[in-house]
Amino acid sequence: PETVRTARSARTAALTLDDFALFARVAELRNLSAVARERDVPPSQVSRALARIEAACGATLVHRTTHGLSLTEEGEALAAHGGQLLAVAAQIDAELDDRR
Repeated sequence: PETVRTARSARTAALTLDDFALFARVAELRNLSAVARERDVPPSQVSRALARIEAACGATLVHRTTHGLSLTEEGEALAAHGGQLLAVAAQIDAELDDRR
């Protein structure tokens, strides 16, 4: 029998759709406090989630300064691909809703 080879798992495999959605809002608003207000959670919770997402990715995704946030190249890539992933998830939901 043929040996089944498993693909090297992606670093982002541990991230949830909510992680991608949170990062998308951080990327759009460039303000952790604004994201926290939208989610009705303390800013520290958003900050910890962002740190966890960065750790899972093995990269710094945002530069934090007193003037706000800016995305790194890796952050730009995650925002773009994460946005595509969220769009596909929405399409799947819509298709499943249509079939019910």
